Amino acid sequence: MKILNVIDILLYKTLLSKFYISAGVEYEFLSPEESNVARRLKAFAPDAVLLQDGYSNHELEDLIAFLRKTAAGNGHSPRLMVLESSPGGAGASEAQGGCLLDPDIIRVRRETLTQTLAAVKEETKRLTRNAMAVDGPIRRKRLLVADPSKTMHYVVKAALEFKNYDLQAAYDGEEAYAKIKETDFDLVLTSVQLPRLGGLELCRRIKEDSRGDYLPVVVLSSSNDPLDVDTAFRFGADDYLEKSFSPRMLADKVSEHLDALDRKRRNKILVVDESRLIRGLLRNCFIKNGMNVFVAENGDEALDVARREKPDVLVACWDMPDMGGYRLCRELHDLPETRNTLVVMMSDRDRPGDVKRGELLGVSRFFVKPFDIDKMLLVVEQLLAESYRQYKKEYEYLLAGMRALITALEARDEYTRGHTSRVSSMALRLGKYMKLDEEALRRLRMGANLHDIGKIRSEEQRLNSSHSDRSRM
Repeated sequence: MKILNVIDILLYKTLLSKFYISAGVEYEFLSPEESNVARRLKAFAPDAVLLQDGYSNHELEDLIAFLRKTAAGNGHSPRLMVLESSPGGAGASEAQGGCLLDPDIIRVRRETLTQTLAAVKEETKRLTRNAMAVDGPIRRKRLLVADPSKTMHYVVKAALEFKNYDLQAAYDGEEAYAKIKETDFDLVLTSVQLPRLGGLELCRRIKEDSRGDYLPVVVLSSSNDPLDVDTAFRFGADDYLEKSFSPRMLADKVSEHLDALDRKRRNKILVVDESRLIRGLLRNCFIKNGMNVFVAENGDEALDVARREKPDVLVACWDMPDMGGYRLCRELHDLPETRNTLVVMMSDRDRPGDVKRGELLGVSRFFVKPFDIDKMLLVVEQLLAESYRQYKKEYEYLLAGMRALITALEARDEYTRGHTSRVSSMALRLGKYMKLDEEALRRLRMGANLHDIGKIRSEEQRLNSSHSDRSRM
């Protein structure tokens, strides 16, 4: 859940920050100037907006009207909440023209913030499920191509045309940056040489302004100098491609990054540590790289979250009271639904015995505090990538075996040849139209390939019957 806080009182920011970190809420603070609000409302896309019941230089009623108008223009409708400075808030209501009597505005006090937030979170989930049920086909992947040459735009369009992407063009860096602030893109392809704002500077701005929204950037360049490649990565580029690329090379590179983006959005990380500071730092680091993050402050709470969410990676402190990291890891791997969860351990002590015990439990990596947050992120991403490659390889082997079996079954009858392939293709198209997630689509594909599995038994019975008839003769 994401909350945008329009706050100009420092004390409120301090109190709310502590609350949001402990509640696992993604949040931002900004001042009530309309330009700030409009820009972040578009980029951050919050589920709710929290306002004060009064500002020194702004009218609450005007700010609420501006929020509603701006959100409607973006096709977005976050819930509006107003934090009352005193019980009842009657004085504030009168001072602001009675706008807090609006039934669509949630009035909240510090004492009721927890309950209100839980209710808004449930409502957001319900609205999301309803929207997925009626929205129809899934949105096409949206790509921005930034290059001053029309020829390059044509080359990219021709290479990616069969992928059915939504391609948008920009011919200079400032135009590209403006479009990125206004539109939700899934990938940016940018040349190094751009008028007005260079491609590397554009990349740097994208990464600095992401504030939790992961947007991959692929830099296109005519140079193959290793120094130029290193410079691009220092500016935040996710990949580097020479302009001598073939259409297939570009299409594969784009597909690779879009697949990685989808995986990041599905990946679940569970962070467990007594320290609120460490939980908050790790959570913000993982969220900024597009991952779903859950936090817990002790082993018992972590086990409950793990049963419910089935995380891909557990990042846990070894030295927790009550249920420590050793026991948590053991119990996690005893559960069928979490036995494949990857484990990264953190410890205040550098003891070889702890590392050995962790290895016996299947701990993938061991960090000693204090550690480098960026190194932790890199390790988690590597573990997820290795796990995905292994899963993909096993899945492809299974599909290959199924295809061989199906081909053998259908070969005896020219009218059924290719039937399973057609059924599988149609089922997947329907599944994508229904917005099924990747795991559901994989299961649907497997089920469609196996829908005639009973023919094996029928064929076996036919052969046995034929053999018996010949024996009697």
